[in-house]
Amino acid sequence: MNPARRRVAVAMAAAIAACGDGTGPSADAGPARADAPPPPPDAAAPPDAPPPPPDAPPPDASPDAAWRDGAPPLPDLIVRGVTRTTTAYRVEFCNDGDATAPGRFRVELAAPEQAYATPAAFAVPGPGACAVTGDITCGLLGDPGCDRSFAVTARVDSDDAIAEADESNNAVVVTF
Repeated sequence: MNPARRRVAVAMAAAIAACGDGTGPSADAGPARADAPPPPPDAAAPPDAPPPPPDAPPPDASPDAAWRDGAPPLPDLIVRGVTRTTTAYRVEFCNDGDATAPGRFRVELAAPEQAYATPAAFAVPGPGACAVTGDITCGLLGDPGCDRSFAVTARVDSDDAIAEADESNNAVVVTF
């Protein structure tokens, strides 16, 4: 059991033991107030539990930590790279997560004056797998000769159609 759940379970057991027969310390405290502030994070820890050392690492927030805590694994879509040929742009995207997911998503390219989202929606690749968009004609980004020097932002799942382990890493900026 993870430490947070253990603290909650210990606190619940202590509350039941203290109040279960009506003679505990809160038996005459009145009803609980809905607007009462929540207890501090360590309030549920057993009284004999030592505090964590000051240099203790923060709780594990990695995508697989959620799976260990009972949440299902999720995909994590990222842009691996953007390439430009003499006629088109292409975006390589990957699933860095631990699962695939149903549904489809779009890929968007944005230049300083123009943006383009793919009309075709892509399926989520399997864990660790990558895929590449088809050619996105340079003119669609205001670069008819495929030779402009500018920054292009590529974003996968631009409509947030797919639930992911990390929604903050879906875009990269590439300068050509």
